[in-house]
Amino acid sequence: MPSTKLGRDEKKRLREERILRSAQEIAREHGYLTLNVSDVAKLADVSVGTLYAHFQSKEGLVAALAVHSLRGRVETFGEIAEREELGWAERLVVIIFADFLFSVDHPELFAAEQLGASTAVLKAMPGGLFRWVPRAELRESRVEQVARAAIDVGEFKPWASPSKQAAAIDHGVWTLTSGSSYIWNVTEAARQAEDVSARIPDWLKRNTCALLRGFCWKSKQPEKDIQRLAKYSLREGRFLASSCGCASD
Repeated sequence: MPSTKLGRDEKKRLREERILRSAQEIAREHGYLTLNVSDVAKLADVSVGTLYAHFQSKEGLVAALAVHSLRGRVETFGEIAEREELGWAERLVVIIFADFLFSVDHPELFAAEQLGASTAVLKAMPGGLFRWVPRAELRESRVEQVARAAIDVGEFKPWASPSKQAAAIDHGVWTLTSGSSYIWNVTEAARQAEDVSARIPDWLKRNTCALLRGFCWKSKQPEKDIQRLAKYSLREGRFLASSCGCASD
């Protein structure tokens, strides 16, 4: 029978994931300002020395969570890109809504991404976030490829250069998803006024519709399509953090 004993590298990986889960749990409950390495170590059931063997500082923990968050968003994009029950333009809409819901469901991960731009965290992340998550890996989300497929099958009226149109749609989707999540997470009034467990905010629906129509989306009933896809996203587009990189040990 094959041995069930874990190798050293696997034990190290699982321990690191346990530490990150603990940091994420504490950050979700109390925020990052009061995040304390000793509290994370206690919750993860490791010594402080062991924690420092994985992460050199509190800022290193935040940097790792930022990478985890960005990779989770990218994996979300890629998973939706494979859904054959949706048209290509419909996949773009669901990508936008599902990414927003990921940030709403896991505000501590989105906040880690924002902190990733701070000087202290950048020092723990040499080269910045995009060095830790290479741009080639980000392209695996295939947002631009989905946009090009939508253009090629006639779901968008093509520009003179479809490749430039697809690249512009890709940029627009990333800008809208990041901006919408930022607005939501920093605006307490919005949290109190909206119930995302019941619906996608109307302002996000309007902006999504405007974005795609601006790129010549050929939907005959764009507002109705947006409403339908918002319901689909609430039902099929929510992703747990555990599905995006933090496995249980």
